[in-house]
Amino acid sequence: MAEKNENKVSFKIDGRSYEGVKGESLLAAIRRYGYEVPSLCYHEAVSSYGACRLCLVEVQEGRRRKLTTSCNYPLQDGIEVFLDTEKVVHNRKMVFKLLLAMAPEAQSVRELAADHGVIDTPFEINKGNKCIDCGLCARVCKEIVEADAIGFSGRGLSKQMVSPYDEANEACIGLRGGLPDRLHRHEGRKWYSLDSSLAPRPADEEVQGLRPSLCSYLSAQSLRRSDQDRTFIFR
Repeated sequence: MAEKNENKVSFKIDGRSYEGVKGESLLAAIRRYGYEVPSLCYHEAVSSYGACRLCLVEVQEGRRRKLTTSCNYPLQDGIEVFLDTEKVVHNRKMVFKLLLAMAPEAQSVRELAADHGVIDTPFEINKGNKCIDCGLCARVCKEIVEADAIGFSGRGLSKQMVSPYDEANEACIGLRGGLPDRLHRHEGRKWYSLDSSLAPRPADEEVQGLRPSLCSYLSAQSLRRSDQDRTFIFR
């Protein structure tokens, strides 16, 4: 008799049964089966943070049913996931309105909000801002570049992403524009995947041609050193 795979679990999405790996991101499992759930702060190459709050779903585990972010919810055996319930749609639209007010200049936010029927916000607009404080750039800096050079400062309305000594540096891959656009379609910049089909791998000359030591924390050497399993070069 075949040994049971303890890591394999069964779960349901809107009444249909599927299998996944215990503990994996629920959002990753949902998308693997072709379902669409919006997100801005999630990327499979780094740890999940649940900052943008857009990947909301309802999860029922036993008798308990709750609204939760799916990117940082570990997949468990026997749970049932409900994607576009009235509660999910209502709360997601509210999140979009908050993000539109927070980062009105972020193209990714505007486009994704429009796709979900939200084109305006009743909240006070933070003019000129592109950042939604999702922390994606800091996670890339820490987990992929392995520099851990940027992070959040302050709390509440004063919260912001800062560089060492709060000084700007063009060598930094994180603090130059709207954060949601960095992994998707920001004009003039691209993310290159080194081992997946997300984007073509750059020629070796591009990697070797990066100017070294532009920043004491981020250099061509540190980028090349991260060229192992699942890393990204920012150009």
